[in-house]
Amino acid sequence: MYCTGQGVPRDLAEATIWYLRAAEQGERIAQYNLAVMLHKGDGVEADPEEALKWYQKAAEQGVPEAQIALGDFYAAGRGVPLDRETARSWFEKAAGQGYGPAAAKLSALTGAWAPRLASGETPMQALSGS
Repeated sequence: MYCTGQGVPRDLAEATIWYLRAAEQGERIAQYNLAVMLHKGDGVEADPEEALKWYQKAAEQGVPEAQIALGDFYAAGRGVPLDRETARSWFEKAAGQGYGPAAAKLSALTGAWAPRLASGETPMQALSGS
């Protein structure tokens, strides 16, 4: 509610507090939303390490968006060791749930863009051609 301003004034800091409460109780969507807010710095100071922790928890509970985000961290070596096999594994988990963007991530990681990825580009950079 606070994140979108639905029924209450929009307040990202307050949204973060509520997401944290729910995330700590194991609510997987709250874990993902908290990770996004921490990653972007919405309502709180950006904290990529803490975001990574919550993406991991949500990904382990099957949230495909979190699986993609976690795969991106590994594909780029951001906050974790560069590990394209682990990235591929997370992208495959998301794809296995029918999450459309996962197929593009897998193609970027293993397909025609492999040389660009080997040079250090992220999957999104390789896909966009930038």
